[in-house]
Amino acid sequence: MMDSSEVNSNDSTKSEIRKDREKLVETVSEKLKRRKQKSVFVAYVCWLLGGLAGLHHFYLVRNNQGFIWWTTCGGFFLGYLRDLWRLPDYVRESNLDPSFVKSLIVQAKQWKQPEFRGIRFLGMLTVGMFYGYLVQFAIPENCFSLNRNEHKLIWIVAVPLAVAFGNYLVANIGYETVSFGWCAAGAFAPSLFLPFNPDMTSYCALFSTVVAYWKRSFRKSVIPKKQSVRKLVSIITGILFYSLLWYSLFYYNVSVVTKEGERVHFRDLVSDYFHDKDFKQDAWSLLTEMRSDLWAFWREMRSQVHSFRVMEDTQSYMILGLEWGASEDQVTERFRELARKFHPDKNTGADASTLADYNARMLDITRAYEALTKKRKRGRKGKKMFEEKEREKTSTGHDAKDEL
Repeated sequence: MMDSSEVNSNDSTKSEIRKDREKLVETVSEKLKRRKQKSVFVAYVCWLLGGLAGLHHFYLVRNNQGFIWWTTCGGFFLGYLRDLWRLPDYVRESNLDPSFVKSLIVQAKQWKQPEFRGIRFLGMLTVGMFYGYLVQFAIPENCFSLNRNEHKLIWIVAVPLAVAFGNYLVANIGYETVSFGWCAAGAFAPSLFLPFNPDMTSYCALFSTVVAYWKRSFRKSVIPKKQSVRKLVSIITGILFYSLLWYSLFYYNVSVVTKEGERVHFRDLVSDYFHDKDFKQDAWSLLTEMRSDLWAFWREMRSQVHSFRVMEDTQSYMILGLEWGASEDQVTERFRELARKFHPDKNTGADASTLADYNARMLDITRAYEALTKKRKRGRKGKKMFEEKEREKTSTGHDAKDEL
């Protein structure tokens, strides 16, 4: 049987964990009051318009995953499809939903490492291998006056670095983290023992994934940082370097064998095609069709967004019990009336179930009131800006006349 001292120590440990959890939740709540919440609707619009380029992940400040999606065409298209039902969870994670924060704290207290997830392990292996093979094939074979040994030396250094970078990006998605040093250590191990093996890239990706997954841990802070100029510069630099790799691959190393058995560089074929007389006409007709299709798509999207806003406003009026187009004074008066009726502080004598219903009802009423008032404030602000611009134009015209 357990001694009373052991029981007291266990109880004190549980109470400390509970206090830490409550303190962190309070800190997160204070931070949330100063942060702009992300919208599920906007996230799905970004997914629809630029999901293959990771636009929805950049919107949710998931830069690592956004960069991976941009370089792999939406995680080889499979990740893009998976995001269709994963986006609400990503939004809750970005908004630091209290239930998500509590579950994360419990996991961090119970386990030293995050739980094993096959999808992340497979993603680390795949992305690391993809970056490694891209660098391997993008290194110019007959350029910079390098001999064969110097070319191989660059290969056994650049390929492990690319593999480690891919593993590092995937391993640091969300609230899991691992240092780049462990990713690089696992990637360089096979290059020391199998320096010129044709399958060295695959071995580097496998070793780096195993080591990085073994050394994972939880992040110390659950509060994500905002987008900054430094992050933006890093993303743009990575995109430019990635584009240069593809340019080097097609410009220096890709060639085509003709029917006569002659090997022709891909860059020469492209140059001949662009100098063709019919190319400009075909390109202009294609651009014209694309412009008309994009314009039709844009008009359809605007109509869909307008329909969604009308539906949202209609629901807000129904919750407040008002007719469509009620004035601002009527909305405010109705909100105050319902607040006096359903606010939990005004119904302290009710039972627990009734208070829960009142709390849910009050939450819906507050959201409906905020949706209608924010829309009217935006309208007044836009009208004020328009009037100021008109006054500036008028004053400028009078000044010009006076000078004449």
